[in-house]
Amino acid sequence: MNEPNRIRIASVAELDALVGVHVTDETPELMWEDSHGHFQFETEAEALIAIADPYYQQFLPDVDWTKTVVRQVKIFRLYCSDPTAIWIVVDKASSAHGPLLMWREQGRWHAAFGSNADAEARTPNVAICLAALTACKLKFDVNHAALIHRSINSPPCRRLACLRRIDATSPQRAACQFRQCRTGSTSPARRVSGAIPQSAQSPLP
Repeated sequence: MNEPNRIRIASVAELDALVGVHVTDETPELMWEDSHGHFQFETEAEALIAIADPYYQQFLPDVDWTKTVVRQVKIFRLYCSDPTAIWIVVDKASSAHGPLLMWREQGRWHAAFGSNADAEARTPNVAICLAALTACKLKFDVNHAALIHRSINSPPCRRLACLRRIDATSPQRAACQFRQCRTGSTSPARRVSGAIPQSAQSPLP
């Protein structure tokens, strides 16, 4: 039986959000996200226009876009993958709980703040984030396999305000320009939700 008040962490987006709320006291950026592609926009109007655009729908041609909804989401810093953002976590947590201690053992990183229990993960950023939450006395269960996939990859761009600059004379050209706008390359665009998830806000049942 699961303990009450334990939080499930099943993605780096959830972990980033928890750190932003409980450790760094970050004020998140508010964006608007569609429920199918999980692309994000600066305003609700932009999101609604995009999901009705046939060129935009080409990115997920098998989706029934008539059932897509738009929701407001909170965007936090990418603490799990950004080497600059993680120092904000270290500064905040070490000031509140004591100095950071890190070591590597059998291929896994361990981190602890002050006299608090250590946390372990496959990457140093994730270990630091988990250690900071541990120092805040949060109880959680972690899906490490889900965390490792995202944290070792470069963080994707999340905003789609750039759609206004796309020359959508053909789906192929629009897709190419869309990928360049989001990632700076012509490689396939990646999608990610930075919303604080329900599992990060509520304890396990």
